[in-house]
This record gives sequence, structure tokens and C-alpha cells, in this order.
Amino acid sequence: MMYGRSVMALNEPLEKITLHQILHLIRQPDQSFINQILNLRRIRALDPRIYSEKKRQLPFFTTSLFNPPYRRKENFVNTQFFIIDFDHVSDHPEQLQQIKSQFFQHPTVKAIFMSPGADGLKLIFELAEPLSDAPLYAAFYKIFATRFATEHQAMQWLDRATHDVSRATFLSYDPDLLSRSDNEKIDIFSFIPPDDLFAIRHEVSQAEKILSETTAPSAHQANDPAPDILQQIKAKLNPNARSLREKNYYVPPEVDEHKEAIVNFFNQNQIEVLEILPINFGRKFVLRAGNLRAEINLFYGKKGFSVVPTPKTGTNTELNNLCRQLLEQYLTSLPTNLPEVPGFLSS
Repeated sequence: MMYGRSVMALNEPLEKITLHQILHLIRQPDQSFINQILNLRRIRALDPRIYSEKKRQLPFFTTSLFNPPYRRKENFVNTQFFIIDFDHVSDHPEQLQQIKSQFFQHPTVKAIFMSPGADGLKLIFELAEPLSDAPLYAAFYKIFATRFATEHQAMQWLDRATHDVSRATFLSYDPDLLSRSDNEKIDIFSFIPPDDLFAIRHEVSQAEKILSETTAPSAHQANDPAPDILQQIKAKLNPNARSLREKNYYVPPEVDEHKEAIVNFFNQNQIEVLEILPINFGRKFVLRAGNLRAEINLFYGKKGFSVVPTPKTGTNTELNNLCRQLLEQYLTSLPTNLPEVPGFLSS
């Protein structure tokens, strides 16, 4: 495992840390950290937007080891632990504690603790052997997390963006953290048939189908009418209005080649991609972190890639700049760090 002081300190190296140390930091931190978490929980009740901003200042840990010690997928060495997040489980402490106890009855749960916002749970599991294959990890994670959540009737709470080896977990405060030393270690090949490509594809496909069927629509999907519906409404209001032609944009293939990888990279950094829109010579990425929104444009031309934040009303300037820096960091890694992985195993 590795420890970092802030997910926003992209160039600060991580430090090695043991699971025992992590659990101690969560169960019995110093008073200043306790005060920080309790203050965060008060803020969350008043303003979730500010809470999301402040939470990103918390220290964090990863279950993976990285060399060099920077939280990037290309630096991944191996992992022997993984975490499943259940978000927005309950705002009632008694009910959350009851659900925590129910989860802990499963013999594979190594430890379980309350999230920084005190409304979710984080479950730590241990693998029988260290795993050094990132795509294989992602495939296993989707299968195991889906089965575990289904078994406990908890799919509605499952965080579906945590299957990447570089995922960060914020430290929290939970004096009632539960842990055990006699947990059952998990053999990934009891979930993924070894040397059976068809079976692996089938298992991953089934897990992804369940995840997609139970995923709630994002805010823009739930609240925004489809373009054709908007056009019908406009036509009723003004039958004589001329219908606007759909604009044609030239999007370089170099941009679309990395579209999926960029989405994954943002997800690794707790940033949700709401939309990817075509623009001339590039793509616009509409992003969200908590209640904050950002928009950045990715262009490709004779001089290569360029990233430009768009200071649109309703977007957050700090998040715009942070997303620009993150995308530039990803692009910098392209020449030597683009692993080729089978599509069905990609994260």
C-alpha cells in the first residue's frame, strides 16, 4: 500500500505504508485529523459542493504499489488488496452501523470503515497472491464487486468507478472500524477461469451488463430533454421556424483514439465525465467533481495535442485548471506509456 498527502499534489511521491498503519490512522488518528473529519461532516450537511472541494484536501492511500512512486497506471507494480466502495448508504449512524455489521459477516472482508462523509462504507479485501496485471485486476474486480453487491442486495450503493489499480481512497475517521486477521483470502482464478478466453469475456460481459442496468442516470441524462424532443417543442411553439442543420465538425482520429483512456484517467482521479462533444479539430469534455463542473477542450494539430479550459458560466475555474493539468499529465505519458490491452479487459 502507499500513502499520499493530497490527490491534488500530482508531483509529490507516495510513501509505502502497511495495512496495519492505515487502519490505525482511521481508528485512532490524532485530534487535528479528527477535527478535520468532523468539520467536513458538518459542511456536508450544509453544502455538499463545498464538502466535495474540502474532501480532496484529505490524505489518501492506494492498495497498489507504484514504481516510480507516483499514482499513475503505467507505474503500477502489484496489489494484494482491493477496496469496494458503497456510497450514500445511510445518513443515520445506527442504520449505517447495522449495515456495516452485516457486510462484515462475510468471511472475505478484511476490514470495513465509514467514509469521510459518514454516509458510505469502504470494504477492504485481501488477495491470496499479489496481482501485477492491471487489466486482469479490472476484470476480476468487476466480477467480484458485482457478485458481492448482488449477494448483499447493495447494487444501488455500489461505486462503479473503482476498478482501476490507481484508484485513491481518502482517509477517514471511524473509531468503530471493524477488522480481522483470519479473513478468507481471495483466489482470483475462482472468479476468472484461467486460460479460458471465452469464459473470461463472458464473465466480464455479464458483470458489466449488471452494472449498466443498475446504474442511475447521471444528472445531465436525467434532467436534460433529448435534442429531438427539444426540436419538437420548438416546432410547436413556432411552426414557421426553420430547423437548424446539425453542424459538421472535423474531429482528428488522434483525439478519438484516446477518448476511452481519457475517461478512465479522469475516473481514476474522482472526476466524472458527463459528456464528450465534437468541436472542430478536437473534443470538448464536460466534467464534474462533486457539485462542481468543468469544461476543457482537447485539440490536435500540426504541433500535437493542446488542452484549453473553457471559462463558461457555471463552471469552476479551479476545477477547470485542475482538469487541464490532469489531461496534460496523461498526454505527457503517451509516447512511452500507452499499454496495449485487450478491449474486453480494459478499465
